[in-house]
Amino acid sequence: MLSLDLSASCDDAVVIEDLTILHEGFGVETDVDGIYASVNGQRITRKRTIDSQAQTADLRFTRQLVIDACGSQTLDLLADFSSTATTAAEHNFTVELAGDFVSNAKSVTGNFPLRGNTFRVAAVTSGKITIEYRTISPDQIEVGDVAVTVGKFQVSTDSVEDQTIYSMTFEQNSSASDGDLTNLKIRKSDGTILTNVAATTVGDFVTLTFDPPFTVLQGDKISLEVVADI
Repeated sequence: MLSLDLSASCDDAVVIEDLTILHEGFGVETDVDGIYASVNGQRITRKRTIDSQAQTADLRFTRQLVIDACGSQTLDLLADFSSTATTAAEHNFTVELAGDFVSNAKSVTGNFPLRGNTFRVAAVTSGKITIEYRTISPDQIEVGDVAVTVGKFQVSTDSVEDQTIYSMTFEQNSSASDGDLTNLKIRKSDGTILTNVAATTVGDFVTLTFDPPFTVLQGDKISLEVVADI
């Protein structure tokens, strides 16, 4: 919906902690289930809904976005749309003011407002993908275990069209800490590795990118699992 090229001066690194996004367009905010930010395909904020009165969403970074001195980063703002979104409704997202960035920067400059393209909801029936979590057996792991299954799920598609998966973001919601699970990746039941290997979780989240993108044919079901070293 909106891509931002962010650069830091050569004086010091910039750490961004929070960002406020303004929703615009002739569409109601309930068309959008939520918005979030990603860098290099990795989601770095929780999904936030749009406030019905202010028409804003406050994105809080699950990990600080650090831009090195003299460096730059591209921040992508993504949206999930409701399956009942109004046909022909228009939506765009904007960073309205420099003050919408919460960071350690001494000043923020840019050609504000930073406005993304306007997108119109099309009258198209798209396919659906369903994810169902599966029980893991055995359900206990030990320190030192290598390439053990820590999550299992089934991906299924309806009969409308093929679905291509580019990345998946997982939340580690037990008592484990960042660094307890390492070398995370997704593999098929036949042992084929489908994604990059992530060193560990960051703020309890990890994004795994399929390389190449993984296509599930229409009407098909595939079992996948997340494996890690303990």
